[in-house]
Amino acid sequence: MTRLPWRLVACIAIAWAVLTACSGRPELPARSIHEALEAVRLARLSDGIPVSAQALHGPLVINFWASWCAPCRNEMPALERLSSRLAPDGITVVGITLDNDLNLAREFVHAYRLSFPMYTGAESLRVALGVKALPHTLLVRSDGTLAAALAGARDWDSEPVDAHVRERLAHVDGRRR
Repeated sequence: MTRLPWRLVACIAIAWAVLTACSGRPELPARSIHEALEAVRLARLSDGIPVSAQALHGPLVINFWASWCAPCRNEMPALERLSSRLAPDGITVVGITLDNDLNLAREFVHAYRLSFPMYTGAESLRVALGVKALPHTLLVRSDGTLAAALAGARDWDSEPVDAHVRERLAHVDGRRR
């Protein structure tokens, strides 16, 4: 039997780990997203004021990001436009930064002129929801169930994407909301 060199085995293991983390199929939480939100302490990024989990009810597009993440920087302007397009439908886009330096995160939000709600303090939420790579976006129905988990950056600037998001968030218990 031929033995593989240890470097090849290591490269295969690393590639498998990266592909698994970016597969878009994170471990799904056993409880609703709303219950997970209630278990953590989020604060508004702008001023550090704590927010209740009630502030994050309704159909949501939750984007985990960091200012040091190049794909996050690339997709943020499109998320801002998506937020404007979905707001009339009652769908809220929310950003949750994983930055340690909140001043850098605030500068990022200011530089990109982002107007959708931004929060911080979510490391335990990231773990609870299985977020392994950035950016990572969750589509959450109004009943708190996860409609989709999307690892990696997306192009949010198209009618088909808007229709897909609306369709995924419109179904609750097999019915249209």
